[in-house]
Amino acid sequence: MWIVDGLRHAFQMFWEVWWALVLGFALSGIVQAWVPRARLERALGGRRLREVFAGPASLLAGAAEAGDPLATLPALFHLMWRQELVADVRRERLGPATQVRAAGTGR
Repeated sequence: MWIVDGLRHAFQMFWEVWWALVLGFALSGIVQAWVPRARLERALGGRRLREVFAGPASLLAGAAEAGDPLATLPALFHLMWRQELVADVRRERLGPATQVRAAGTGR
């Protein structure tokens, strides 16, 4: 009987995660399809982040300079994921004082 209970719980967990992922990806796809890229960048602060991090700046100070840190950090991490902004994490973990810069602007 415990196997049946385990399978039932596993299915319930799958269902709770699955519908949320499908809904999230669907909404993200709709936004990306109908909202122009320039408008998304303006809303997320991408252009301002590129200006702030044209030269090396610490992660948290640069995010604060670009605007509200809680609002700009997701866009900052997205630009790092796309490798438009880079940080040297070989020496230390990514943290508030980590130096971030635009890709291709020296070390």
